Amino acid sequence: MSIGFLRRQSCRDRGSVGRRHGCGMVAGRRDVRGRSRRWHIADCSRRRGTLLSAAARVAPEPVGSPWSPAGSAELATSAAIQVVVSPLRLASALLGTAQHLVAQVGQGTEAPRRTTGRRHVSASPYATMVQVRNLGEAGCPGAAEALQKRLVASPGVEWAVVDANSGHVHVGHDRLRIGVTELVRIVEAVEAEWQLGDGEHVKLPPHPSEGAPVAVAAAELVADVLALSTASLLPRRLQMSPAVARISAAGVRLVDNQPRVRAAVERQIGLTRADLLITLASAGVHGLQQARSTLSVDAVQRLALLGEALQRRASWRSWEPVLYGAGSESLFELPPAPPRPVPVPGGPVENYAGQAAAASLAAAAAGVLTGQGVANSAEMVVVGAPRATRTGREVFSGTLGLLLGRQGVLSLDPSAWRLLDRVTVVLVDARALHGDRPLVLDAASLRDDWSAAHVWSAAQRLLWEESGRGQLPIPPPRGRSSGDLRLEPPQPEPDGRGSLHSWRTLTEGQVEVGRVLVGAELDALADGLLARARAGGLRVVLSADPSSAELRARAHEIVGPDTPIVQKVQHLQRHGEVVLVVSTDDHAALRSADVGVSVARLVTPGVERTSGTERTRASSGADAVVHGLAGAVRIVDAAAAGRSVSSTARTLALSGSALGALLMVAEPRPGAGPGPATPVSAAAAVAGAVGARAAWRVARRQEPPSLPLIPWHALEPDEVLARLAAPMATVPKTTEQAAAGTVQAALTDALHGWAGPAARGIDAVRDLLVQLGRELSDPLTPVLSVGAAASAILGSPTDAALVGGVMTVNAIVSAVQRLSAERSLRGLVMSERIAARVVTDERARSLEPTDDPDMVQTTEVPAQSLRPGDVVLLRQGDVVPADGRLLEAHNLEADESSLTGESVTVDKQVASTPGAPLGDRSSMVYEGTIVSAGWGRAGSSRSPCPMGVRTLPAWWAPTPRPTSP
Repeated sequence: MSIGFLRRQSCRDRGSVGRRHGCGMVAGRRDVRGRSRRWHIADCSRRRGTLLSAAARVAPEPVGSPWSPAGSAELATSAAIQVVVSPLRLASALLGTAQHLVAQVGQGTEAPRRTTGRRHVSASPYATMVQVRNLGEAGCPGAAEALQKRLVASPGVEWAVVDANSGHVHVGHDRLRIGVTELVRIVEAVEAEWQLGDGEHVKLPPHPSEGAPVAVAAAELVADVLALSTASLLPRRLQMSPAVARISAAGVRLVDNQPRVRAAVERQIGLTRADLLITLASAGVHGLQQARSTLSVDAVQRLALLGEALQRRASWRSWEPVLYGAGSESLFELPPAPPRPVPVPGGPVENYAGQAAAASLAAAAAGVLTGQGVANSAEMVVVGAPRATRTGREVFSGTLGLLLGRQGVLSLDPSAWRLLDRVTVVLVDARALHGDRPLVLDAASLRDDWSAAHVWSAAQRLLWEESGRGQLPIPPPRGRSSGDLRLEPPQPEPDGRGSLHSWRTLTEGQVEVGRVLVGAELDALADGLLARARAGGLRVVLSADPSSAELRARAHEIVGPDTPIVQKVQHLQRHGEVVLVVSTDDHAALRSADVGVSVARLVTPGVERTSGTERTRASSGADAVVHGLAGAVRIVDAAAAGRSVSSTARTLALSGSALGALLMVAEPRPGAGPGPATPVSAAAAVAGAVGARAAWRVARRQEPPSLPLIPWHALEPDEVLARLAAPMATVPKTTEQAAAGTVQAALTDALHGWAGPAARGIDAVRDLLVQLGRELSDPLTPVLSVGAAASAILGSPTDAALVGGVMTVNAIVSAVQRLSAERSLRGLVMSERIAARVVTDERARSLEPTDDPDMVQTTEVPAQSLRPGDVVLLRQGDVVPADGRLLEAHNLEADESSLTGESVTVDKQVASTPGAPLGDRSSMVYEGTIVSAGWGRAGSSRSPCPMGVRTLPAWWAPTPRPTSP
């Protein structure tokens, strides 16, 4: 289906939405006067009335052979007629397309929750989505529940999910038995019954399924492209006079870049309409002014925004079946989310925009008072406009939305990407960090013949079996049978936040033998998410949860269990923070957050005891929905990148304005050189390139290493091997594969003779360029560059060349010195690297005891190459290469003075130590410690630190005390 010109036809059916009509689609709506209308979206095969057909009909259509005299005459006549008629047809098509865009903008770009005559309806092959007026806002959950019952009871309706967050109902139905029109009528009947049509006008962000944002972005891009074409083809006699051009451009820039003026326009006509109007006015003015550089930069910016809008709509099509379906739960009542206590503080872009606007207006007023003329004074507004700041952030946000959407991130509110450069706090709901495996967190014995360790181990193995991951033998106390052991149903704690941990009772027959606190394993990327947030300069706040006790050292602050997350969000916002919340389905906190990220989780019966089929939990009140924590990590990385882009764009905008002012002061001859607005456009182009590159780097950045945060000391060896699968299986090669490997090795050796030096040379040049870029990223580099450019403008090219040469030579010398120092340091570290003996025979995954360590087949590898699941052999005098859980120990003792400060060696054993404090976990060995006696085998539970540098795990650091507002 292509976007074509929309012909409006009268229709008696008031609710005809989404019906097929001929080769197009009929979308029904009512205008502001309540009259019924029908819009016909023509297919690309229907050429009549489309913008594409208007351009296609420019070509002549002769009749007869073009080689005959009659055919040649007819061809010439037809061409002459088309030359005259085609501009009129093209203008007519443009007028019709503009009329359609106005209707689209008014219909759904800013979808109101409370409206009197317009309704957003989206029909897809999967389901139909219908907007419901005042859903959730009126505080009447009975209306939403009644709507769902009414729809489910209707013939042909398979399921219905009501979402008060988005204000829509999603319906799966048989299109032959009940159409979209009937569904809309049912919604209207429920609205009339519950009086949902009254109330104030509340605007919401455009829904991802709407086509209006795509149409608006396309219209803005087309306007810039047409203006650029006009500027290139417009005869000189039709150009706008210089004085009028300067005044017009100054007026557009004043409205576009002056924060208060733009805010006033947006309050009057809306954000989207204001942006569309300003874009069209800017394109027209600069097209007549022949400002090609300005239009080129604007076109690139609009292209990024169009890609973001298209990807957002495509992402919704893939997410809709996941979020809404037969197993999804309805949200009948909108959770209470108080408004932001204070306005959002300004970031680098907003602060500089206010300062630049005030300075440019003051300079223009001073120019008028000193007699420089209105036109010259108006040009000061253009020179002082902070175009680079807006262009850099818009290109970064648009490119980021496009790339993250391609990686599975659903953008519900694209304006959230524009706030990333102001985020200062990341508040993580610990429930979003949970994995999908149950885990025993604490145990208590209720009988003397059952120890807490036995209760712990038996309950953990029963949970393993309940989750459908197989069966492990249960070691009960001596003389007891494991066949009668079972766990009673959970008893959730009444903490008011839907906690996922619960106390369960372990029974032997009819006798209660113990109680266990059951939670969930943490996601392998949980530690990486908090580490990335801290590395990006963000303050980390974590909610208290028994399952996430090992992550408390990563957080700057812990929210107490009695404090709702939404209350903490309000407290942080009141103190001037911009908060990014990562949660699963805390609707109130995500709606109150400045940037809300909902982590979609697959709910399984083995973890949360939900009845029915598996479903996905997420919140439509968030700004973005991600699959797992990988998407959340990228958004946290984007916050730091956005702040860097905005700061760089501010520096570029200041530099461009300074150079433009110098060009005005120098007063070159007309047409002798670049105009004062050229440096401003160049700065905007560079800022756009910086923003696009930063977004690309965020999308391409590697995920943090997976770190299983599991209490390995509380698990038996067979459980450890069951959870830590072998990282790599050795598959015997066939004769053909072995021969192919031999040939490939021979070719590699042959090519290495001449390709090796070339590859090393390329690597050396690349490393030098990387170091050179780091040296040039110094804050003084833009200042020196602007100074050199100013010297060249003022007629001193020698001084400019001298400054540029000194700056370049200094950067090259510093880069060479830094590269040499890093290579020397890398060599020292590699010479001191730790080696590990990896077990390679069948004993690697076996628990059978070994009498002689010399009988174990091992391969010595660098410790940095170890991965979770490798089994290493430890002997007297070895340095432990990575944290591990002992699988076998023979008189094994370890010197852990480097961690504890105690010189006494620690005896190690294989038996589990559930609930033991850190100093008593004798079944664990830690990286960097020394084996002082004995030998044993250990399964690596985490990757070693890079470059052999030891960093303490999270649970070694002191735990911060819970705080609350």
